[in-house]
Amino acid sequence: MFGAVWTAVPGGSRLLRGAVLGLTVSGLVACGSTAPAPAENSGTDQSASPSAAPSSAAAAAKPAHPLRGTDWAKATTFRCPVADQRVIVVKVVDGDITGDGVADSVVSLTCSTQTSSNPVRVEAFDGTSAPAHPKSLGILISETDPMYVEEADVTIAPGKVTVAGGAVGQDAPLAAGPQVKFTQAFTYRAGTLHPGPRHTG
Repeated sequence: MFGAVWTAVPGGSRLLRGAVLGLTVSGLVACGSTAPAPAENSGTDQSASPSAAPSSAAAAAKPAHPLRGTDWAKATTFRCPVADQRVIVVKVVDGDITGDGVADSVVSLTCSTQTSSNPVRVEAFDGTSAPAHPKSLGILISETDPMYVEEADVTIAPGKVTVAGGAVGQDAPLAAGPQVKFTQAFTYRAGTLHPGPRHTG
């Protein structure tokens, strides 16, 4: 099975096998003459070619994931407001945002709590940067967002990130939970992600 881009796609190749037919030369050998030698096969052996070519193509098409394995709880600037809280990595979505053929990462972070949910921060990072100090492409959703966002689903397309979120709402009690659904698209240009309008409903 061969894999392709930030998600593996099953596939395969069929190995064609051919039988080589030998030529048998028979006949009477005249005095002072020899039997003609069999003709050499000058064609290329195709038995390995069908499988070798897809392997090379699959390896070349496989996107790099240099930030995979990054300790996101320590590698970002996100910090919890209370000392006994710890940073929780909610979700990491990989995909090529910048168009350089290297997978970038969009990370959702929050803080531990024993009561109601805490707000999330959603931030994008450049896949070509160092895992210990990843370069931010922009904070998409801030933990200080007035809508108090608790849920965020991320979709990555070339040059674009879309967040489908759930928020408590600006004036609603926190115990109500994420009652407001919204979507917001962010477009990549000039080295950063720029927010579009937020659509609720």
